[in-house]
Amino acid sequence: MRYTKETLNKLENIFELGGYKVRYEKGNFRSGACLVKGTPIIIVNKMFTNEGKINSLIEILKEVNENIEFKNFMTDELESDYKKFLKHEPE
Repeated sequence: MRYTKETLNKLENIFELGGYKVRYEKGNFRSGACLVKGTPIIIVNKMFTNEGKINSLIEILKEVNENIEFKNFMTDELESDYKKFLKHEPE
């Protein structure tokens, strides 16, 4: 997998289709998914490299995958990427 801005954008698009807002914040915390006033949010450390951000988003995607129904809204290309992300293991 290539750790590029394009890959990061694809992951962000997948989460947006699932109703999640992706936020990048500074601080000493673990990346993850949460609800804020009923809105599902993904928070990732802003200081991570692209590789760190992508690996964090992939791990979160694997965790929330069962809880969201958005696959019907994906393009074929995005669905293909989605399946690759679910199979990906960090290097």
